[in-house]
Amino acid sequence: MANPLHAALGAAQTVTASALVRQFGLWQDRAVRAPVYILHRGRPRLALTSVDLLEALCAPQPGDAGRRTALDTMLDASSEIVAIIDADLFVTHLSIVARDYFGAEASRLLPLDRFFPRPAADLLVETVRRVIARGTSETIGIAAPRGAGRRLSVTVKPWRDGAVLFARDITVEEDLRHAEDQVRALDQALATGSAAAACIDLRGRLASPTPSLAALTGIAAEALAGSRFVALFEPDMHAALAAAIEAVIADGVPRSISAVRLLDRPRSPIRIGFSPLRRGAVPDGVAAILIED
Repeated sequence: MANPLHAALGAAQTVTASALVRQFGLWQDRAVRAPVYILHRGRPRLALTSVDLLEALCAPQPGDAGRRTALDTMLDASSEIVAIIDADLFVTHLSIVARDYFGAEASRLLPLDRFFPRPAADLLVETVRRVIARGTSETIGIAAPRGAGRRLSVTVKPWRDGAVLFARDITVEEDLRHAEDQVRALDQALATGSAAAACIDLRGRLASPTPSLAALTGIAAEALAGSRFVALFEPDMHAALAAAIEAVIADGVPRSISAVRLLDRPRSPIRIGFSPLRRGAVPDGVAAILIED
C-alpha cells in the first residue's frame, strides 16, 4: 500500500539515504525551502530541515501556555536532567527527568538559582553566565539539591541566546572511585610487607591480580591474570584450598586455611583468609588475604 505522506509530498521532497549522500548539496538546498524526507524501505523515516524552520517549530507560540511544544517532546526523550536557560537566567523548559528530580515545586520561568542551594547556585549561575558570554561549553561538579552529600556533574552548553544544562548524579561514581582509591592504597601498603590481597572468580581463577600479590609471589601481575589460585601452592594443598573457596561461595561464611607457596625454597607457610564477594545478592567470587606465618 502506498504511503499517504510520501504521495502527498511528491518526489521533489523525498530521497533515499544513498541518494542523499551522493548529492547532499542539492538536497540541503531543497531542505532550506521545505523539509526533505529520507526514505527507509520506501517509507519516510527521517527529515532534513533548516535550523530556522526547526527553531520556528520549537519556539513557543502565542496562546501556547500550558501546551506542549516540539521542544518539550525532544527534551522528554532524554534520559538526563535537562534544562533550557534563557539570557536572563530563567529556566524556560525542563525535561521530564528534571521535573521528576526537582519535584512538584519545579516549574518554568523560575530563576536558575531557585533550583539549587547556595553556594552551588552561585557557582552554577557564574558558569552559565560565562558560557553565554563566551559561547563555549563547561562542566562543573556541584552539591545536589536533593539528598545530603550527593553531587551532580553539570555540563552547560550555549543554546540560542541562553544555555542548555545537562546534569547527572555522580555520587555513586565518586563513592566507587574513592573506594577504589582506598583499596589501591591498602594494596600498596600490603606490597611493602609479607602480605597480599587477591580476588578469585567463580571458576577459581585470579581476577585482576594486585601488585601486592605479584610482590608476594614474585610473579608479574600480567602473568598471574587468569591463572588458577591454587596453582600458587604445593599440589598436596590444592584440594583443600579449592574446597575452602567453593564453601565460601556456597554459604557466604568466611574461612581461613594454611598452605605452602609452590615457588619458595625453603618452603614458606602462608595463612589465607577467604571472604565472599557479591554483586548484589548474587555470589561473584572470593576475596583473599594472604599473610606469611
